[in-house]
Amino acid sequence: MSQLHIDEFYHDAGSILASLYDVFPRKNTVYVEDISGDDEPDEFGLHSPRHLACLAAMTWLADQHYIRYDQLIRHEAMEAATLTEKAFLVLTSPSQLADEEVPEEVSGLPPLARQNFTTNIAILKMALQSRDSAKINRIMQHIMVESANYPTKVQPAV
Repeated sequence: MSQLHIDEFYHDAGSILASLYDVFPRKNTVYVEDISGDDEPDEFGLHSPRHLACLAAMTWLADQHYIRYDQLIRHEAMEAATLTEKAFLVLTSPSQLADEEVPEEVSGLPPLARQNFTTNIAILKMALQSRDSAKINRIMQHIMVESANYPTKVQPAV
């Protein structure tokens, strides 16, 4: 049985990776509300648990070297965020899940066009579009396991 907070984590992490992939290699500001939805802070100015969980997914991705960013803008956004080499390589590599996740109509396409549907990022975007938690969870788990094969380059602090 899947737990809701894990489903939300995979959805948020996948959405963050996909949004940064779409602007790669440019740095971009990633707003929490763009990923998790609208949030109204309470009377004390505190964000909802859902908003904070999405922010935690962002910082976790950075801690695990999937993304990097210049700074947090309060609890609202990550400024100048981009994919790391590790994330870019795993997202653009052919997915072992392609046989199960790529629609049959893709098989009739020319090889180069078919290749565009068989990468991890293509399968992740299809899963996010379908809003199917099981598919999102499976591709995100696959991406995380596969990324373990890529060395992490830690940039020294300036």
